[in-house]
Amino acid sequence: MVRFEYTSQAKTVTDDLILFENTYGQFSCPKHFHETYQIEIIKQGIKRTYFNGFSHTFQRGAILIINPGEIHTGGNADSTALICKAFYPEPNAWEEILGYSYPGIQKLQDAAIPFHSAVLYDEGIVNDIEHLFELTHTNESELLLKEVYQRVMLRILKKQASSPLALDENVLKYTSVIHRAKEYINDNIAGSLLLEDIARAAFISPFHFLRVFKKVSGITLHQYILSLKVERAKQLLCQKTSIADTLHTLGFKDQAHFTKVFKKITALTPKQYRNLFER
Repeated sequence: MVRFEYTSQAKTVTDDLILFENTYGQFSCPKHFHETYQIEIIKQGIKRTYFNGFSHTFQRGAILIINPGEIHTGGNADSTALICKAFYPEPNAWEEILGYSYPGIQKLQDAAIPFHSAVLYDEGIVNDIEHLFELTHTNESELLLKEVYQRVMLRILKKQASSPLALDENVLKYTSVIHRAKEYINDNIAGSLLLEDIARAAFISPFHFLRVFKKVSGITLHQYILSLKVERAKQLLCQKTSIADTLHTLGFKDQAHFTKVFKKITALTPKQYRNLFER
């Protein structure tokens, strides 16, 4: 017999992205609505929810997408615990993802993009959302979190938008944008390298920049920065710079993180690489 009613854990990623893990026992929330979207995956149990005038049940693997202003309920469908993971994007989040957020760029007619269905089954999206939650328990950078978040949002948008939204794929015009970004990264490789700062230097909106960067460069921005840091680290290590000074110079959080990244790319630890140049 379930004795508890409801528990929730929240993890703040950025000012506009908070992740919630909610466990329902005997609690079922009444009819209500959000001013934001609700994007939720069912991790365990069976959820009973009401929307569009009907009651529905969904099991593990379902992705629920509730539009802003939609009346709905939520709770477990039986006596077993229901565990859901959710986040609540603002109505203009899709503008940010599509790159329409900066002044002078064409605006979408409606800030809130309606979705034609409240449920989606897609293992790839579920895995990405799980990955997003897992990253909050690691020391990975905020940049990687935002890349995974953007991938989740774009995949949902392409799957479920009630009307098709064309993405600008003419990447050739972004050559100068990428060049400016790489110059900024090169000049600030030892810093924290926030997405917003890089995008501002390249004169493009942040999430739009993430998409075109990968399209033009062939790798994600996070992968590019780590690869560049490792290349710089190799230069310093072959000059017999200490491991401590090297990781400090390149802005790594600690030696464990530096070793993990370096070995993943080179198959050697920093110490093993540096020993190659000992005489």
